[in-house]
Amino acid sequence: MMQYRDIAKKIIDLKNADLALRDKLIYEGKLSDGYNEEMKTLHNKNAQILDKIMNTYSKGVAISLSPIATQDNT
Repeated sequence: MMQYRDIAKKIIDLKNADLALRDKLIYEGKLSDGYNEEMKTLHNKNAQILDKIMNTYSKGVAISLSPIATQDNT
């Protein structure tokens, strides 16, 4: 079973792969012509991995992705 450090590392690895591909596509002049297929493929792969992580480790845990929900608005 993955531990929190393993999960964090995996998410950071996904982010770094995304940034590396973005830099490559910028260098090749391929990023500004709509949604690049290579980037789309990577995003879909990353989404599947993130979905698996969330489905595995969020069972019974209330998760809020809204920063407003964690702030005291008084």
